Amino acid sequence: GDSDFCRLWTFGEAHFKAFGETPSPNLLMHVAGLAASDGAQGLAPGRFWRSEKLAEGFWLSVVWERGA
Repeated sequence: GDSDFCRLWTFGEAHFKAFGETPSPNLLMHVAGLAASDGAQGLAPGRFWRSEKLAEGFWLSVVWERGA
């Protein structure tokens, strides 16, 4: 639904802001399949993502790299 789309969209924006590149289609598909979580989720060695639902259909996403 719309909330899932917003969650994936904000991930893509956060990934671009963190790393200066658009996430690959494979990474987007991986993230789309992850369940919402209360904690950080690993994306790749040393790279993490956390999302939080702010309101119905609105998500906050933060992406970072450990040691960066």
